[in-house]
Amino acid sequence: PMPKMLLLAGTDRLDKSLTIGQMQGKFQLVLMPTAGHAIQEDEPQKTSEHLQHFLHRFRIGEPPMVIPRAPQGVRPVLPVVAGPLFEGSRTAAKPLSGSQLAQQQQQQQPPQQ
Repeated sequence: PMPKMLLLAGTDRLDKSLTIGQMQGKFQLVLMPTAGHAIQEDEPQKTSEHLQHFLHRFRIGEPPMVIPRAPQGVRPVLPVVAGPLFEGSRTAAKPLSGSQLAQQQQQQQPPQQ
């Protein structure tokens, strides 16, 4: 679904179907209370600002976002696990002992130079 925005002048009103659509989040509503029916002519600067913000917010017309990857041969940095650690598979969860935990933490630390 494509993002949608409705610029509404202060003199205009939402009908029943638009009110329901706005309440369901089907479009972004921007109310311009000081503009007349011809919003783009009455307030061209504000109209332009609202359109630019909307286009930027949804990355419309921008290149796709690139997620950087680690170079080949570099070990990826993984997030630190919070909470109790378990060894084995997901089906056989057994808590690690203190010495096993210390050994695992030493293995995860990068070598000192």
